[in-house]
Amino acid sequence: MFAAMSADEVSNHNWLLMAFSGLFLVAAWIGTSLFGSLGFILANIVNMSVRIIRSYLFIGNYCTSHQPQERGHPLLRSTLSLQFFIMLLLSLVISKISEAQFCCDGIANRAYHIVVGAILLCATMLVLYTKDRKFLNDVISLFQGRSQEKRS
Repeated sequence: MFAAMSADEVSNHNWLLMAFSGLFLVAAWIGTSLFGSLGFILANIVNMSVRIIRSYLFIGNYCTSHQPQERGHPLLRSTLSLQFFIMLLLSLVISKISEAQFCCDGIANRAYHIVVGAILLCATMLVLYTKDRKFLNDVISLFQGRSQEKRS
């Protein structure tokens, strides 16, 4: 976020981070008093949730001011297809089965497990390429824009 901010925005952001730290300390103190070690975990959840919400809002405001022709929040525009998420889930299940069957019992079994993982990676990338081409084009253009900025 700092790369896209002016000096005043960085100063304001630093104050906001200090406030987040204070919120975390208060949440940790109250949480540990009430729930013991679980309260510390809950305080971390509160802290990270507030930071994620802040980043989400910052990204939306930044993109709205720098790309007014685009409609909607950029993170909501970049959702992936259901087929891709199904492929990810299927890859998880198959790789866990492969791990249980093949992993770590000799070189041949490890090689089988690696081959299964490579096939799943290729299948996942194929689904991403065929079903979510707009998302891929957005990611590619984002990296192309950054590489052109670095050359300048």
